[in-house]
Amino acid sequence: MKSHIYQSADITDSDHNITFAKISFADIIVTNNKGGRRAEKKTKRIVYDYENTTNEQWNEYENYLKSLLEKRKAFRYIETHGRSENTLNKLWDIICKCIQQASLKHIPHKKVGGTKINLNRNYKEIEDSSKERKDLLYKVACRNLFGLMPK
Repeated sequence: MKSHIYQSADITDSDHNITFAKISFADIIVTNNKGGRRAEKKTKRIVYDYENTTNEQWNEYENYLKSLLEKRKAFRYIETHGRSENTLNKLWDIICKCIQQASLKHIPHKKVGGTKINLNRNYKEIEDSSKERKDLLYKVACRNLFGLMPK
């Protein structure tokens, strides 16, 4: 997470400040893009079923999330702890934990994994697997030269 507070007197001729925050959802939302993480053996992850979540479940999620944030005093955290990068990081951690806790309780989900799968196999990983590559090239060469496929 990156954040910065800019003085706006030179920009908007105002006494208000401009807050810039760059927030990463990578730890919360798993995507299947090229930048995604590779699931390893015995690694399980939670997949939420948003499509089949009912309005009642969403309302319960919303109410529970609000109560968690109020319980942890997230709405007034900056006012009570001051404005600093450390405060924003702690507040972000509180928000993430509350979202995860509310999601686990009210959004349908299942745990998947347990086998080695590669969500985003890219060419670099193929090149890095030199033994597999050499074996494959050897088999192709044998087939082309002799019409055989070694065991």
